[in-house]
Amino acid sequence: MYRSTSLVHPLSCLILRPGVRFSLLLAVLSLAAPLLGQEFAYVANSGSDNVTGYMINPASGALTLLPTSPFPAGSAPYSVTADPTGSFLYVANADSSDISAYAIGLNGDLTLIGRFPTGGFFPTSVAVDPTGKFLYVANYESNTLTGFRIDPSTGALESLVATVPTGIDPYSIAIDPKRPFVYVSNQGDNSISGYRIETTGALSVVFQSLHPPMGNVPAIIAIDPTGRFLYVPDYNNQISAFKIENTGNLTLLGSLVVLALPSSQPTSVAVDSTGRFAFVTNEHFPYISWFSICPLVVGGFGNCSGLPDGSLSPIALLVEFTSQSFITVDVTGKFLYAANDRDGSVSGYADPANPEPIPGSPFAENSGASPRPLSIVTVRPFSRAYQIHPAFNLTGGDSVLNLTNDGGSILPGTPPTGDLCANIYVFDPDEELIECCSCLVSPNGLKSLSVRHDLISNTLTSRVPNAVVIKLLASKPTGTGESCNPASPAPQSLAPGMHAWGTTIRALPTTPVTYGVTEGEFTPASLSPGELTKLTGTCGFIQGSGSGRGVCKLCKDGGR
Repeated sequence: MYRSTSLVHPLSCLILRPGVRFSLLLAVLSLAAPLLGQEFAYVANSGSDNVTGYMINPASGALTLLPTSPFPAGSAPYSVTADPTGSFLYVANADSSDISAYAIGLNGDLTLIGRFPTGGFFPTSVAVDPTGKFLYVANYESNTLTGFRIDPSTGALESLVATVPTGIDPYSIAIDPKRPFVYVSNQGDNSISGYRIETTGALSVVFQSLHPPMGNVPAIIAIDPTGRFLYVPDYNNQISAFKIENTGNLTLLGSLVVLALPSSQPTSVAVDSTGRFAFVTNEHFPYISWFSICPLVVGGFGNCSGLPDGSLSPIALLVEFTSQSFITVDVTGKFLYAANDRDGSVSGYADPANPEPIPGSPFAENSGASPRPLSIVTVRPFSRAYQIHPAFNLTGGDSVLNLTNDGGSILPGTPPTGDLCANIYVFDPDEELIECCSCLVSPNGLKSLSVRHDLISNTLTSRVPNAVVIKLLASKPTGTGESCNPASPAPQSLAPGMHAWGTTIRALPTTPVTYGVTEGEFTPASLSPGELTKLTGTCGFIQGSGSGRGVCKLCKDGGR
């Protein structure tokens, strides 16, 4: 796999250019469970009726098949998407005319929630709105767009909230990330439809069939991350750029040829997270077309002279060894992934600003013969299992920690009560763990602790620090009595659903200096296997060798 390094119009020539060591334990943990905050990729395979799951290497972007992959889907999965929190995955199954909904585990495993009829026939595209409340489906053979409310706790599709007519053969959905607009490409009459999302999830028509001066058969469309521009590739080798007006109407900025080869058939477009670059896949030729989005930044590639903002300027071609059906930019904005429908693989590039093939690309699937991957999405589950927050100026006053449980741990394999253990680890400014403890928190329960009186009054070192960092780790209780032990959480026992808030004392910009209390929510953080081993191992040492010191007091019911 090679990349063109000539920053020229693709219609011209093409130039190619080829502390304490826990090593063994950490290696085992790394294989057994990925990081909290780990990113995953999921591919819908229309030929093998399943979904392939990969773990994404956060440094290189390389894909590693999940041990439990592939995951069964309906008949002919065409499109895959996820909710904004990365908690739920949705797959549109064209031949069975339904949506497969899955819960995404912290290790990337998919647990089927259910399969839900779309209210139409042959769904080819599925998308979730930015609030995560509503899901929309394009029904190709019914000429309709249907919408459903998402149960925020289970991810199931609840009531049907919208059924509106589209143009002929609706194929692809794009939802504005900033404003309540949704757009559909219609292949049968070469049009675009636009709608406003109401607060109930219902759809009102902005325009039903806009026929811009573009080529035939619009393909998979995309909106830039600012929500200002819509890009529409079509099978006539063109891509059209539109400005999204405040009313939701579209204004054509211009169209240009994607690839000067007959019947290259552009199939999809993706925009990087900065809104500076666009990438277009081509079904019949092994090239990915790379564009700058105007205006150019200093040192940017391309030529935007005289072009309005949002226009595309060709840069070069990324040369593949096979054709592609779909392209996406990962949620971190660091990597590109293309689904290769003909050879059943996934190609990857690092750095959308200067794409280079990821080592090991293309990555094979394990979904059976002739998988025909048509869509790919990347997900970083938003886990509240590990959170962090500081407390300052403790010699001048107290800080308070409040904990609750949203019931998110009521999932397959967890206690039916939904209780969780909030494991607490307190670090001093020297980065030493000075106290640890746990408390059981039931769904919708409220627990509280005083930092001065409960978390630093019995430190391992006997010193009372002026500032601390508090780390929280949520895990499933153990045993029939649902006991909690901060030295025992393991990767497979981590649980979602924990929420925490903490107060701290800050110096105010006054003369003389005065102090005020501020409150903030704990910040979800990534957890490596090494950090998990350090937390539990050091806490276990404190419990066994601290002679009673280093164990903080129990949580109290109610808030403070």
